[in-house]
Formats: sequence, structure tokens, C-alpha cells
Amino acid sequence: MAVPVYGLVLAGGQSRRMQQDKAFLQYHALPQYLHAHHLLQKICPQVYLSCRPDQVEQFQKLSPEITRVPDQYQDIGPMAALLSAFQKQKVAWLALACDMPLIDLDTLAYLLHQREPSAIATTYQLRDNHFAEPLCTIWEPAAYPLLEQARQTQQYSLTHLLKQPAVRVLEPKHPTALSNINTPEAYAKAKRKLEQEKA
Repeated sequence: MAVPVYGLVLAGGQSRRMQQDKAFLQYHALPQYLHAHHLLQKICPQVYLSCRPDQVEQFQKLSPEITRVPDQYQDIGPMAALLSAFQKQKVAWLALACDMPLIDLDTLAYLLHQREPSAIATTYQLRDNHFAEPLCTIWEPAAYPLLEQARQTQQYSLTHLLKQPAVRVLEPKHPTALSNINTPEAYAKAKRKLEQEKA
């Protein structure tokens, strides 16, 4: 029997290009970390928030009801979030970054429906560059030793791990849903797009 899939909102990025914390940007009348959390709650039995240790107190004050998973490693990017999550719970983790404001429930539900528990991950292929999107991916427990091995050899690229054959790669039904918004200009453009869709 396959282990359950828990949600993991990735809120620990440094947001250097955005020049402000992407977790707190508002696209949907909520800080993005809360919007992502609410989406994952609709399809996952439990949802956690991945953050840096220096963010724990802030998130505790803002959202005490959300269980936080502080990074146990520094300076290795989002790999730290996954390793820390697997150390907390040996389940599958649906990781979702805070810089994907166009993500929709249909995209997440389809990923879950198409999950392959015998793979190390189920992921989406990006339309523009043919790489997989590691931060909207279901990572199975079998990925944990591979992540740990990669950390020890200082190979921190999650995209590289998703090139392995034991990965289920899906075509996204809504490719723009996986857009990463990392700059103030992209933020403004994404907000306009969402406002036009609501109009």
C-alpha cells in the first residue's frame, strides 16, 4: 500500500531577485504561502510549511495553526526543504513553491491522480526548456536516500535528480500554471493577468 502524500509549501527561499519575500506577496487576497497552503489542503491529508530557521518565529505569530518544518541545512537551496521534510515524516511529499501564483487546483489534483508510487517522483515537464519542475512535484520516500547522497556530494540540483529514469513525467494541462514569478516586473505582470481573468 502506498504511503500518503502530504503537502509541503516551500517558503524558505531568499527572494533576492524579487527584493521582497515571495511568500508574502499577494495575488489572491492572501499572502502566497497561505494561498498555496489552502490549495494543498484540498487534496492532501496534512500540509506543512517549509521555512528557514530565522522565519519560524514570524510564521508562528502569523499562522500558529500551520506546522512548520525548519530547514536543517543551509545554502543548499530547496533540497534542504525536502531533506528536512523526509526527516520529519517518511511519507510522499507534494512540494509546492511560493513563486507559482498561477498554480491551480486542477494542476495539483492531476499530479496527485497520476502519481506513480513506485517511482522516486511524479513531476511535470516544463514547456519552454524541457526540464522537469522540481518544485511542483510529488517526491516519494525512495527519493530520500538519493537526495542525501546528492547532498553529501554537493550536487544540489533537484532538476538533475529528476532526469533519472525512475521518474514519472507528465505534460501539464495548463503550462502557464507552472510559471515561476521571481522579479518585480514578473510580479506586476502576473497580477495583471490574474485581475484580467477575474474581470
